[in-house]
Amino acid sequence: MACVAITQWKRGVKIVSLMMLIKSRCNMSLHDSKEAIDKFLDGHEQKFKFYKITDAQQFISDAEILGVIAHLCE
Repeated sequence: MACVAITQWKRGVKIVSLMMLIKSRCNMSLHDSKEAIDKFLDGHEQKFKFYKITDAQQFISDAEILGVIAHLCE
């Protein structure tokens, strides 16, 4: 199992697209993905679990395109 943390955002982060990415890739409800984004914007690192390392790496790549800093975590 792999863990991804999103820790910071860059100027111009695409919040709605990031929320939809989290919803689809992490199998979360819209409510839960919005809540995760709200906590993230309040300064709290958010972690997401993936069964495959390749899924985690793809999530990191896609999330960074949307304007956040993400990395694998323990």
